[in-house]
Amino acid sequence: MRQVELKLLPYQRKLLSSKAPFTFAVMGRGSGKSYTLSIIALLTLLSGKNIIACAQRFDSLRDVLFREIKLRVFEWGLQDEVHFKENPIRATYGNHTIYGGSAENLDGLRGLTEISLLLLDEAALFPIDAIDILAPCLRGPGVVNPRIVGCTTPNSKSPWNFRFAEAYKYGWEIITATTYDNKFLTEEQIRLIEQAIPSQAMRDQELNAKIVTNGTASAIIHLDEFPTISGFSTDTRVIAGLDLAQGCDRDATAFVVRRGHQILEMRKWYDKSHEDIVHFIQAFNRDTKIDKLNIDIAMSEYVYNILKYQIPCEQIQFGGAASDRAKDNMANKRAEMYSNVVWEIKNGLCIEGFDLTGELKRELCMTTWDRMPNGRFILTKKDILRQILGGSPDIADALALTCVDRWYGDDPAMNSSSGNNGLSRDEEEEIMSEY
Repeated sequence: MRQVELKLLPYQRKLLSSKAPFTFAVMGRGSGKSYTLSIIALLTLLSGKNIIACAQRFDSLRDVLFREIKLRVFEWGLQDEVHFKENPIRATYGNHTIYGGSAENLDGLRGLTEISLLLLDEAALFPIDAIDILAPCLRGPGVVNPRIVGCTTPNSKSPWNFRFAEAYKYGWEIITATTYDNKFLTEEQIRLIEQAIPSQAMRDQELNAKIVTNGTASAIIHLDEFPTISGFSTDTRVIAGLDLAQGCDRDATAFVVRRGHQILEMRKWYDKSHEDIVHFIQAFNRDTKIDKLNIDIAMSEYVYNILKYQIPCEQIQFGGAASDRAKDNMANKRAEMYSNVVWEIKNGLCIEGFDLTGELKRELCMTTWDRMPNGRFILTKKDILRQILGGSPDIADALALTCVDRWYGDDPAMNSSSGNNGLSRDEEEEIMSEY
């Protein structure tokens, strides 16, 4: 091996010299993440240790990280000592190996042992349990002080952002850098990168490596859009939404009732039987006549079959088709209902004054939009939301069930209460903190 001079920027040197058991470089595009990972991988291999190196897909692993490793091999004059294999993707040096893996096929790596280093390229694109799946590989004879090292651009839709933002809880070392910190990039290169990113919110993420946990531009609603008092509404109907627990982890039954832009009731139960729920709704209906009760179709047969004779009821399938009015823009009924919720809030629906208000705001602010290839909008998948929230968005779902149909009888010009919610920074942080 010939003498090689490594040209590293300060943040790259910091990543290379880190000894922390968990180290994550959260950096902007073009900051040299994969370059630094390739040096770490090759130096670890040459020291006589086994490595797992993973990317989101096998083609990105081959074309990015392993390509960088091959370049280092040629630069360091190791062509005759380090050998590469394409299928499966491997790099070997004597009796030691860099094993290639993919976020799509982590289970294929479970049987490996005697691994000293786990590398995750673009970690934010991995399932949140990737470390739990692969950590058992970091054991065996000769494995001393095993490490997990990841490099990634932050992703506001990924639950990893919450881990990065609260790294102190997990003992992780976080090293940050922006695209502009890479002094090896020319002005022209930076300009081309900027041109590929149209919005400031995305630039904050992709270039400035801002770790955001509120969904940014893709969130269906933001904290400053919640009104503090109810706006005017000509809708006098009392509509209730019931989302029944389905047995998932931290899944609860939620019940919300609203009249126009006023919330009348907001409840959440972890341990109520369906019979008790029926009795509660019957008692509520005696005091406040419910004009319509919409119930999530899952697990609802018992409740529906009893209450339908006393209250106008409808079972709603969240994954069903949107209405004729919304089907050109919304992927399914869930997307349509949440769109209606946002419309109602921005026109004066006030959710203040309940113990669950903060939790409901967080569930709504963490829900994000995606656009499908056909142009229709679809919401964040439920399993991702559960990972972010630590449970199912039950209150938000119950509120959405009160907005199955949009009310078109209001004059939006008369609704002036939406806008700045007057919250302090500390109050916003408290609302957005984990429950």
